[in-house]
Amino acid sequence: MKCAGCLKVTKNASVITCTSPKCEKTYCSYCINLTSVTVEGKKCWKCPECSASKKKGGDNTQTPIRSNPDSQNVTMRKKDVSDCQTPETEIRELTAVIARLTSEFSTLKTKLDEVTHSLCHCHERMDELVRGMSANENRLTKLEKRDQEIINLHASVAHLQNELNIQAQQWLRNEIEIVGIPEGNNENLEHIVKVAAQKVGAQLEDVDVDWITRVGPRRLAVPPNVPDGGSRMP
Repeated sequence: MKCAGCLKVTKNASVITCTSPKCEKTYCSYCINLTSVTVEGKKCWKCPECSASKKKGGDNTQTPIRSNPDSQNVTMRKKDVSDCQTPETEIRELTAVIARLTSEFSTLKTKLDEVTHSLCHCHERMDELVRGMSANENRLTKLEKRDQEIINLHASVAHLQNELNIQAQQWLRNEIEIVGIPEGNNENLEHIVKVAAQKVGAQLEDVDVDWITRVGPRRLAVPPNVPDGGSRMP
């Protein structure tokens, strides 16, 4: 059974049917509160549509229209056209509103484009700053490494200088200074040293000598004083 209110097929036994011969519509208990309807009331129950038509006076389709004999002598006031808006006026006003909204939207779009451009420029600037900071950090890291390398080099130089000083001191222990030997051109220092060693009775080999040099500025040999008219002994 289909309910005339919710238009759903109901299997509920609690239903009520309109007693009007022209209606006879059935309603379920969800659409009509049946708890307030008694058994006697169901026998004369009318649906909401029939009850509403009864309050309005029922069916008056057969009632003739009464003519007003004085209607010809009554002056009807014309409705002021200015008080009501014609469709053309409403369309013009609506068009003006749409044009104004379009202009405002265009202005807003222009401002949004400017803001977007500014944000893009800010992003580019921030990217440049980030790249610059990264480059500076890399440069600082390299400088720190160079500083550490310089410190290590200074330590190495100091260590080598110390070793050289120690070696120089060790060489000075075995150094022999010979004085009183005249200096000549194209002299052979190794031969001079060997001859001097033989003169003092020392046996000197080539492996015993590491290095031979003269110290100080060059001094030429002074010839012995020869009397006038004399001759040098061979």
